[in-house]
Amino acid sequence: MTGRTCRKLYKLPFSDKWASRHAFQGQLYYQNQTCSHLQKYTERYFNVKAKYKKLQKLRPTKLYNGKETKRYIKSLDLLVSKEKAYKALWSQDATPVAVQKLMPKELIEGIMYSGLFQ
Repeated sequence: MTGRTCRKLYKLPFSDKWASRHAFQGQLYYQNQTCSHLQKYTERYFNVKAKYKKLQKLRPTKLYNGKETKRYIKSLDLLVSKEKAYKALWSQDATPVAVQKLMPKELIEGIMYSGLFQ
């Protein structure tokens, strides 16, 4: 396409062609660059939740030779990340201004800690 040599090829989400970054002429974005400020919290939560669910499908191994396995440590880290992302999802920063005016902060925090949406 461009005639340049490159080490990495990229593909647009709805395209059939693979090419270097120069061939796309500014059309190549990361997923976080295309979502809004409020969507970032939602995206982060669901990405971490999907990673955690994928890891839970594997055979559960906590210990090997008396040491915690890397998979177990990773699952614990993902669980902590999931909780942080969930709290960020229901924080004041992730709530639209119109909703902030309608609902007091205590009500939003009550929904967060009730666990209705986990």
